[in-house]
Amino acid sequence: MEAVRDQRASPALVVVGVLCRDDQSFAWARDQVGEQLGAVVAVGGPWPFDFTDYYASESGTPLRRWFLSLEQPLADADLAGLKQRTGSLEARAAVELGPDLGLSRPINLDPGLLDDRRLVLASTKDRSQRIAIGQGMFAEITLLYRSGRYEPLPWTFSDFRSGRYEEFLSQERKRLLGSV
Repeated sequence: MEAVRDQRASPALVVVGVLCRDDQSFAWARDQVGEQLGAVVAVGGPWPFDFTDYYASESGTPLRRWFLSLEQPLADADLAGLKQRTGSLEARAAVELGPDLGLSRPINLDPGLLDDRRLVLASTKDRSQRIAIGQGMFAEITLLYRSGRYEPLPWTFSDFRSGRYEEFLSQERKRLLGSV
C-alpha cells in the first residue's frame, strides 16, 4: 500500500455574512464578531436582500446583507466550530436585541471560508450538495473561482448567484493572496 502524502489545505479567510434589517443590529453583530471571533479588517455592503422573503417572519423587512472579513485565516477543519460560535451569537442577539425590535431572530450570521479557489459556507441544514463536517454542521461550496471570477453552482443561493458580492469577495481574495 502506498503511503498517503500530507496535503495541507491552502489558507482561507473567514467571511461572515450578516443578514439583518437595521444599522443597530449590524453594529452589534460587527462588534460581537470582532470580540468573539477575531479582528474585522474589511466590511462589505450593505446590499438589499431581496431575492426571498424566507427570513421575513423572524428577522423583519427590509433585510440587508453585509460581509465581515476577519484578519486571521482559519483551517478548513475549524469551520464546524465557527458555525457553532456564530449560532451562539445569533442566540445572544435574539435575547439582547430581539425584544426591543419585536423579532425572534434579529441577526442571521452565515460564516464561510474564502480561499484562492472557492467560497465554502457552513450550515446547520443537510442538503444533497452538502457534506457533514461534524458537530451537526454541514459545508457547501457556494462559489468557485474560475477564469478570473466567482461562478455559481446549480445550488448557489440567488443572492450569491446575482454577482452583487463579486467585487468584495474578489478584493478579499486578493488580500488573502497578498496583492492588496
